[in-house]
Amino acid sequence: MSIRRKQVVYVGLDDYNALNKSELSFSKGDRLKILKPPKDDDKWWSAQNLNTKKKGYVPADLIAIEGALELNDWCHGAISRNGAQYLLKEHNVDGMYLVRESQSQPGQVRARLLRERHTHTHTHTHTHTHTHTHTHTHTHTIPPTHTHTPHDRQAHAKTIVVGMDLDKKWELKRDDIKLMDMLGGGNYGEVFKAKFNKQIVAVKTIKEESMETVEFMKEAHVMKKLRHPNLVKLIGVCSLSLPMYIVQEYVPHGDLLSFLRRPNARSTIDETAQLYMSFQIADGMSCLEAQNTIHRDLAARNCLVGDNLVIKIADFGMGRVVDDLYTARTGTKMPIKWTSPEALCYDAFSTKSDVWSFGVVLWEISTFGDVPYPDMEARDVIHKLEEGYRMPAPRGCPAGLYDVMSDCWHMNAKERPTFEQLKLRLEELHNAQKGEDGGDGLHEAAPAANTVWREQFESKDKKKDEAKKQKTEEALDLTKQVFSGAQHIYRYANEQTVAQLVSDLNPLCQRLVALLKAAKILDKSQLKALASAVKDLAKAKTKLEKVKTACEKLRDVARTVNRSLKKSLAP
Repeated sequence: MSIRRKQVVYVGLDDYNALNKSELSFSKGDRLKILKPPKDDDKWWSAQNLNTKKKGYVPADLIAIEGALELNDWCHGAISRNGAQYLLKEHNVDGMYLVRESQSQPGQVRARLLRERHTHTHTHTHTHTHTHTHTHTHTHTIPPTHTHTPHDRQAHAKTIVVGMDLDKKWELKRDDIKLMDMLGGGNYGEVFKAKFNKQIVAVKTIKEESMETVEFMKEAHVMKKLRHPNLVKLIGVCSLSLPMYIVQEYVPHGDLLSFLRRPNARSTIDETAQLYMSFQIADGMSCLEAQNTIHRDLAARNCLVGDNLVIKIADFGMGRVVDDLYTARTGTKMPIKWTSPEALCYDAFSTKSDVWSFGVVLWEISTFGDVPYPDMEARDVIHKLEEGYRMPAPRGCPAGLYDVMSDCWHMNAKERPTFEQLKLRLEELHNAQKGEDGGDGLHEAAPAANTVWREQFESKDKKKDEAKKQKTEEALDLTKQVFSGAQHIYRYANEQTVAQLVSDLNPLCQRLVALLKAAKILDKSQLKALASAVKDLAKAKTKLEKVKTACEKLRDVARTVNRSLKKSLAP
């Protein structure tokens, strides 16, 4: 008798929205089955969502084995004892506790409780069937972690719900990181150029005396979830001891603000380059928008410039994952000239407050790094905004771009566009500019900037046009086949041949309708007429008279569609 191995089930640690067709969306708590055994260094695993039955690739760092401790809000992974103290004292609520894995004795889980401003430690040693508890300091007993229920937690203590645990895959060996030149100062410490495993990286550090450990690690937590060509990529963290490190990709040309303020910037950055940079920032922010994440500090100074004019959004130190609206804690410092009115007045942040900031970034790009609201004190900005004041269009601003800025600065947050809509607007501006230049608006390449990005940016439009033309030609060929098949049935079919002829024609009809729907290359009324004719043929089955009537209609519709497609291909 064979013993069937129990299927290991994983659970989503957080919500994840797929960014392309190969990825799999899941919600926090969804159960997942791994379809293919992953390798040790695989970051993406092939899985099936047992809740939705859909399949695709999932980020390995956002799932855990069902029943694992890290699924619980109160478990914070292998953070240090000092880190646990920082977390508790940061919240400063009597009776609050957290659970962490011991760094010195793997297998032991330690609970830390805040009682009358002092922290107390409880140690739990886990085996498969037992939990042994030893209390170092006498306090009220915390229930064993494996028997916790929401009711137990409410009865004994409050929990910290800050997700501080970073998957072991993100924890790097400090000895593998060699700090080099200091690049500047960050929100919490210094930023260094460094080498990690023969790779040049950037390392953000936290000062040892700083009490902002929680905020620092939240930045890593936000970065861990985000993957996009226009977002700075997280490589890993060193969080087990101070000073903590966030290790991220190195972007060679510094921040966008300094890049715009270079002496030769006005002669090397033309309107197309400005639109290209703006589009990339909107693209990166649309990823945050899709993941329900707000940046809260979007500005040119927090965007980095890579080779080929690639822009990467950075500095997620103020970022938050939100359902809709986030209210900042009292005392939070805000970049006033970049912050929306509702955020300034009510501490209410949302993706639409990021859209306001994006409008200011567009203004920075158009002015080559001027300070927003020039000649105006920061404290006066909010009063002017409430009176209806908006910064005027910068001199030399690309046509139509100021309209985009103005829409970003709508006083009613709900009236502001989404980042997905802003991407489309910027693409339209580029296409319009290309048309005004007779199609060769890129002939004067900026001498100091690599032109590869220009070719890539321009090729997006060419590829779209080529793909559309290819699909139109394919649809045109199918209409000819459908017309011929319908004509033949209408004229020559009999009781003996009708079944086979209909069987041959139906798949062609289905392919044609599916192609035209996906490609969106046909007028809706014509597509509806075609779909109706195909449906009538399917209903007729093999009844000769009904089939002939349906084919007469299908033949006429196919002829009309064929003419429309030919017209769309005409120069």
